[in-house]
Amino acid sequence: MALLMHRWILALLLSALWTIDCRAFSAEISSLPGGHLQLGGQLLTFEDSSSLLTYEQVRDLPDSAFMPPQGKVPNFGFSNAVYWARVELSSSRDTKVPVILEYGYTSADLVDFYLSSPSGKLEVLKTGDTRPSSSYPIIYRMPAWPVDLEPGRSVLHVRIQSQGSIQFPLQIYEPRSFEFKRAGESAFLGAMYGIIAGLLFYNFGLFIFSRSPLVLIYCAFSASGLISKPLLHGFTNTLFYGYDLSWWNNTALMMSSIFVSSFGTVFTYIFLDVKKTNRWLIGSFGACLAFNVIRVGVTLVSYNLAVKFMVISVVLNMPLILWAALWQIYHGHKLAKLFLLAWASLLFGGVLHSLTLAGYVPNMLLTEFGWTVGIVAENVLLSLALSFKLRNELSQALRENKKINQQLIKKSVSDSFFSQYIPRAAHTFERNPGISRSRSRRSLRNDFGSGCAPN
Repeated sequence: MALLMHRWILALLLSALWTIDCRAFSAEISSLPGGHLQLGGQLLTFEDSSSLLTYEQVRDLPDSAFMPPQGKVPNFGFSNAVYWARVELSSSRDTKVPVILEYGYTSADLVDFYLSSPSGKLEVLKTGDTRPSSSYPIIYRMPAWPVDLEPGRSVLHVRIQSQGSIQFPLQIYEPRSFEFKRAGESAFLGAMYGIIAGLLFYNFGLFIFSRSPLVLIYCAFSASGLISKPLLHGFTNTLFYGYDLSWWNNTALMMSSIFVSSFGTVFTYIFLDVKKTNRWLIGSFGACLAFNVIRVGVTLVSYNLAVKFMVISVVLNMPLILWAALWQIYHGHKLAKLFLLAWASLLFGGVLHSLTLAGYVPNMLLTEFGWTVGIVAENVLLSLALSFKLRNELSQALRENKKINQQLIKKSVSDSFFSQYIPRAAHTFERNPGISRSRSRRSLRNDFGSGCAPN
């Protein structure tokens, strides 16, 4: 009896483990809660270090050859290997289910979809940002594939090969939810771009008024960032649909990031008066600018190295800027706190975006584009800080000008006294040698005022 009980418990455990394993790579799409489903938590992934395996070879691999789900958005960083993902899409409906598969990363070089239906039909889509945008079935900033899933179990394989980051932000949408999402994204990002462009024109107006080199440098920094945003978000695929812009996208994105880093470093150096700090801080800013010069050459040679150098630049620049701001706050710089708040908002937006990709924060417009929101907040705060700095400099210049004018007026009165009174007094004394001193003083007060007469 005890042996039978043990066997029964063992069978239950094996059954539970088999069920968990099946559920780990199976997604039910008959009814999508909220109109969409994130597939990352059900993906089995496989690393092809040789980059030579075909779809047929990967399809025949057992599930045990794949890695278990790596979180809501599997991310393998920079790698020269090819990565595959497998997931089952189950439908209990009697008819086909129209859905849209979205790969939510704009900078992947090669993205290949293989969908095997229960009837044995194989559908293939090969796309990615190194292929012409006409390979995108939908005019959209990211790869999106409309398919009709047959009743039963369909198996989806996704192959990723890229010189940049390897990740699997896969989602499946109902067509209506996808259209709503696409319209919301366009409106939201358009508003963000509009705010940045408006601030750019405002600051350029300040430059025309003030002729300040600092304002011009900030305008260059803001314009470089504004150019990089559509490239980063993939809008060149929609604006120039049908054209092969793969080299332009990658090169322009890297070059714009170099300009953003360089102009941001120079702006920080001047705004925070870094030259008045210490030689280590000054030398660090010079090293960052020299590193950006190296990045220009690397970008023209290898996109893979350029992306890695961009990450290194961010890792070096951000702590350096925060260190300079904290240093100046400690030494009493009036606007360093506002400057620090601007850069902190940018960092917060980046962290929020990363947490959203990892699945720790609900996916909505404000969180999905947290990085962009942080950039907008940074631009607003830096524009305010720049305006305050110009106002302070103008007030100081007016005070100095007033002081100089007062000194000039005083000098002018003194010169007038010596040039007019002394010859007149000499002439008077020559004509009336016996004139009294008191009479001479009264005459001087009448002519020049009491403040000019000597005692």
